[in-house]
Amino acid sequence: MKIKKIFLGIFLFACFLVAGVLVSNIQSISADQVLTASGLSSYSRNLKTNSKVEIRTLLKYLTKKYPNEKITLELNNKYDQDQVLIWSNYQNELLPVAKGRYFNPEEFEGVVSFGIVSPTSNIQLLNTQDNKYIVLNNRYISVVGTLKEVSDNIQTKYYLTTGINQGNSKKLSNFLCK
Repeated sequence: MKIKKIFLGIFLFACFLVAGVLVSNIQSISADQVLTASGLSSYSRNLKTNSKVEIRTLLKYLTKKYPNEKITLELNNKYDQDQVLIWSNYQNELLPVAKGRYFNPEEFEGVVSFGIVSPTSNIQLLNTQDNKYIVLNNRYISVVGTLKEVSDNIQTKYYLTTGINQGNSKKLSNFLCK
């Protein structure tokens, strides 16, 4: 009888331990989503550049200097706090998407910019024929995804692709690199 009580105690302890690990993992995933949605990560590095350099010049440099490295660049607009330009040389899932998808590497190489919006973005959107477009400076940017709503975090940012051939790859001085 005493052995049964010991095994029951060990079993209950193991159940509590497993439950604690599961809750901890869920909280860790939630914290990572909040950090990512805020543009923060333990893998990010800030860099300072010459403000007279164009974005496309920086991207050409990164492509040439680090051809085998996986790089994602976030450029936060100094004047529109909600606008973030994204460039990446690989397929990643930087931000959690609820509807649609994240950017493809080919979208950074093309001429046309694409966008992802936050659930509560303040940017002007046009909904037509089941497609969303960001209306920005008389340009229409196709929205490919909507971010997941992350608890305890107000998300108003919108993300646009940038690339060597894209029209928004000018004026690095208007952006902060992350």
